[in-house]
Amino acid sequence: MNSKVITILLVEDEAAHITAIERAFETSEVKATIRVAATLREYGQAVAACAPDIAILDLNLPDGSAVEALTSPPEAGPFPVLVMTSHGNEQSVVEVLKAGALDYIVKSPEAFSGMARTVVRTLREWRLLQQHKQTEAQLHLGNAALVAAANAILITDCTGIILWVNPAFSTLTGYSAAEAIGRNPRDLLKSGCVKEEVYAGLWATILSGHAWHGELINRSKDGNLYPEEQTITPVRDAAGSITHFIAIKQDLTGRKQADAEIRRLAVFPMLNPNPVLEFSADGQLVYSNRAAQAMAEGAGCSDILGLLLPDTRQIVIECLASGEPRLCSETRHGARTLSWSFYPIAGLSVVHCYVGDITERLRLEEQLRQSQKMDAIGQLAAGVAHDFNNLLTIVQFEAAILGQNPVLNAESRAGVDLIAKTADRAANLTRQLLAFSRKQSKETRLIDLPGLVEDMARLLHRILGEDIVLKTQAAPGLPPLLADPGMIEQVVMNLAVNSRDAMPNGGRLDLNVSEITLDAAAIPKHPGGRPGRFLQLEALDTGVGIAPEHLSHIYEPFFTTKEAGRGTGLGLATVFGIVKLHNGWIEVASELGQGTAFDIFLPVSLTDTVKQQPALLPATLKGGTETILIAEDEQTIRHLMQITLERYGYRVLLAANGTEATERVIENGAKVDMLITDLVMPGGLNGGELSRKIQKLCAGLKVIYVSGFTSDNVSRDLTLEPGVNFLRKPFSIYALVELVRHRLDAKP
Repeated sequence: MNSKVITILLVEDEAAHITAIERAFETSEVKATIRVAATLREYGQAVAACAPDIAILDLNLPDGSAVEALTSPPEAGPFPVLVMTSHGNEQSVVEVLKAGALDYIVKSPEAFSGMARTVVRTLREWRLLQQHKQTEAQLHLGNAALVAAANAILITDCTGIILWVNPAFSTLTGYSAAEAIGRNPRDLLKSGCVKEEVYAGLWATILSGHAWHGELINRSKDGNLYPEEQTITPVRDAAGSITHFIAIKQDLTGRKQADAEIRRLAVFPMLNPNPVLEFSADGQLVYSNRAAQAMAEGAGCSDILGLLLPDTRQIVIECLASGEPRLCSETRHGARTLSWSFYPIAGLSVVHCYVGDITERLRLEEQLRQSQKMDAIGQLAAGVAHDFNNLLTIVQFEAAILGQNPVLNAESRAGVDLIAKTADRAANLTRQLLAFSRKQSKETRLIDLPGLVEDMARLLHRILGEDIVLKTQAAPGLPPLLADPGMIEQVVMNLAVNSRDAMPNGGRLDLNVSEITLDAAAIPKHPGGRPGRFLQLEALDTGVGIAPEHLSHIYEPFFTTKEAGRGTGLGLATVFGIVKLHNGWIEVASELGQGTAFDIFLPVSLTDTVKQQPALLPATLKGGTETILIAEDEQTIRHLMQITLERYGYRVLLAANGTEATERVIENGAKVDMLITDLVMPGGLNGGELSRKIQKLCAGLKVIYVSGFTSDNVSRDLTLEPGVNFLRKPFSIYALVELVRHRLDAKP
């Protein structure tokens, strides 16, 4: 007995009948699960819920007839249906069977008690019926496929007499099915051009039970000879005896003609130094020259087929149909980009394809676009830098003046310190654009990377917000890093902001610093790396992660997945540029919903320790009594510099432009010891021109240049050295006082 549990859906509204049927299954060996429904509506719901193996329906139900359920079957199924009724008649039987019921049962105690046997029998009949339908469908499909086949097909008996041909056979040979059936193909199509041993070999092969494949020259009904490619396969019965043969024929006339034309035209593509391919009308590759083969080998393909466009066949067909060329389809093969141009050859039914390697051209175009972007950003940054840095200089000066107020309590002094530090960070906004556009010079010194990260932590806490936990950790005794501290701060800041935006609902950001030594064996695990000692800065967040399809684009300028108004697409691009500028590399690992880890590797300095610079405090700075002329077009900065220098004992003259500066020198009897001048001023004279003019009037004049631009893009005819004769805005009071004294004390 089958151990499978049968799921039965019983649709009956009389409780006694339900009980009788359930008892019949309980006392039988048939394992069944019976689900009961009382109406057609419940029947539909139950079918959708349980997908029964069989349904037993009362003909007449409270809300309709079983015929309605049969004529409107539910989506689940198919499954067999038995219909029961208390009073059967011939009309009812015909009606339910026509509607789709598999059998009809008249209710009786005997019918109820034998219901288990009836269900088993019905399921068996149902399976046989379904198998029969499936077999019929397969036979119909096979016959339809043979009839619809484009190639000529014929079936013979074991002696070679034709029993069936498809329409394509009649098209190829000119013989109708009636003319062909009952005849031998050799007698019907023999051309006299094929040697007898070919036919002998053919028969020997198929009678031995093997398929034969080859080419024959046959004669059609109209007497014309045509080449064909033919495959003959023996068909066996259940006992393994050969009963029939099936032959599939393909006309080779067009292909032979194309081969002839290819041979005639082969000289041109053969001698062409560029890759040339030729395709037949059906999209098949029929020729490729040596240059094409060499290109395939260079791309790592065993033959040219590995390089073809996926839709080559369709392109060839469209070219021949329209008579128009198809130009410049592109494909990527590893690091190479290929351009494909298809040209139909009129009258030959072939298409020539010329393939070009355009990798270098695309690279140069991308470099040009990138250069244009960088120029645009550089121009924007240069325009913003001067005025913005003037504003920050004012903020820093005022913060320093406030910080010297002795009445400030500890909390207020901490706030003033934060203002000064925030102004320093704000200055990096312009430096970020300048660094990204390659208009920012790198000013390197030995820095303590863990200390830098720790110093930034307080500001980062404010930027990240209360919902994000920031943790910093560094291994002890790490070597120093030779780098531009401002740029490294930009890297840390941008990574932190990137992580913040990836955690809109809060999370955790870990900034870890460690040392790693890589040998040659470790390089495969670090793409872009090289052997040596490196500091590793890891930024690990618990954010939303980066989609795999975006990972290859995250360092591209202006690429962003953030919503409009959030993010410029410059943050990670700037990080990438700064890291490359410091001879390092970046690795990234990310998983959607799990977070992202950026690992930055920077080479350690050969110097063992960082020499701490002494803090420039008011008490340690030296003043003087010299006369200093300040030429600065920003009035507030001019005034703050005057107050600061006079506080340290200097005599200060002020000018808003080059013309006023010259007048002040003359008014003072050309007795000026130092000129502090902005490099970019209105009024005709720039800082360089002004310094040369006044140096002619004042012997031994010392000059300090200031600017909101960087020292390498404001004046090409001056030698500017930060910390020697140049201050980049924004600068602090203490940096100004220290450099003034240093410059005045320096030998000419």
